[in-house]
Amino acid sequence: MNPLRVMLVDDHPVVCHGLRKMLEAPADIEVVGQAGDSAEALEKLRALRPDVAIVDIGLPHASGIELVKTAAEYGIATRCLVLSAHRGGDCVLRAIKAGARGYLPKDGVEATALADSVRRVGRGELVLHPDIANDLALALVAPQDSDNTPPLTEREAQVLRLIAQGMQNKEIAGELSLTVATVKHHVGRVLGKLGAGSRTEALVKAQKLGLLAEHNGPR
Repeated sequence: MNPLRVMLVDDHPVVCHGLRKMLEAPADIEVVGQAGDSAEALEKLRALRPDVAIVDIGLPHASGIELVKTAAEYGIATRCLVLSAHRGGDCVLRAIKAGARGYLPKDGVEATALADSVRRVGRGELVLHPDIANDLALALVAPQDSDNTPPLTEREAQVLRLIAQGMQNKEIAGELSLTVATVKHHVGRVLGKLGAGSRTEALVKAQKLGLLAEHNGPR
């Protein structure tokens, strides 16, 4: 029986390396490629035609959700498993509606569970981590006109304000004296709380909620 062919889509090389290490032990799974942004990912998905793609949402240029949707529109049969720090129920719902066949949190995922999820997605099952399933259920039953946005921490509010100023992760890291990895974590938390799949969408939602005005005072 041929191994399940998997592609990794994440703009952080360390994450891709870690995922490779987690998936290289099972004999029935083979990592056949990786990509760091949505454009490269789409090109490799069309060329490699892997069985499963593990996709991060916070990709440069276009979000992972947009990648999943575009791949489906192009008729690419690869099944996508989202592995992301974004935990908002709205974000999960958008990913599933776009065509994702699974959604797992980045933090705390173990090698055995990841490999099992890849196999299940490869078989066509819908795979949701229990916490993710709970977030999705809450998003589905919440009144459409209510504001269920979790409050931002002070650090997340700072990161949001700097995103609004057009700063990228490296610039934000320098401004706040943080590592780029830490900034990326905070950006993921902000997008997750706002139920956004991209920075642009996060800013639009933050503007509607008055978050930018609220946190736009002196630093």
